[in-house]
Amino acid sequence: NSYIQNFDLRYEIYPTETELISVALFYKKFINPIEILLYPGSNGWEYIPFNTERSESMGVEIDVRKRFTGFENINGIFHYLSNLTVLFNASVIQSKVTTHYSFARDKNRPMVGQSPYIINAGLIYQLSKRQFVLSILYNRIGKRIAALGSKDYPNTWEIPGNSLDITFSKGFGNNFEIKGGIKNLLNEAVVLQQDWKYEQNGLSAVKSLNTEYYKDGRLINIGFVYKF
Repeated sequence: NSYIQNFDLRYEIYPTETELISVALFYKKFINPIEILLYPGSNGWEYIPFNTERSESMGVEIDVRKRFTGFENINGIFHYLSNLTVLFNASVIQSKVTTHYSFARDKNRPMVGQSPYIINAGLIYQLSKRQFVLSILYNRIGKRIAALGSKDYPNTWEIPGNSLDITFSKGFGNNFEIKGGIKNLLNEAVVLQQDWKYEQNGLSAVKSLNTEYYKDGRLINIGFVYKF
């Protein structure tokens, strides 16, 4: 089993009932964290889980939710901004794994799957009287280790990527509602990469090779809801 000790210090401000400004400092200590190792098996390379001895991560998180209520009494096009809510969340994380395994490529390294930064942003436009909601959500992650290598085989890294989702809902009366959206609108490729180091005649070079390259595709959905 893996165990986590978590400590955080958070300061929050609520300017209105629907708004939030939050800043948090956090520290996590992992005992026997579960990570992924790229291991040579009988049928080729395999991804297997294993326990590292210990790990820790620390960082800061900022969370903001702002609604433009100040435009409610303004005539013209700016009046519609009063229905807009802006979301923003960002984290900067430093993680460190300490290991003494003989097969380990690095005795000190970042934790598998932990990005050095995470960014989330969104826009929500809501017309309560018309029962209409539109949301646009954006996400970006930093470069992170996807699978560990060994002394003879480099780590596999996931290259930073962006994602964008759009959803909407529209109600009609008390019983009928239409929902829909597009997930992964940007459809950016997922790229897993290894950095190979070559040395010859006192010279060295690093070449990056893609081990996986694929796109998840866009998901478009629409639904109809009738409430009895």
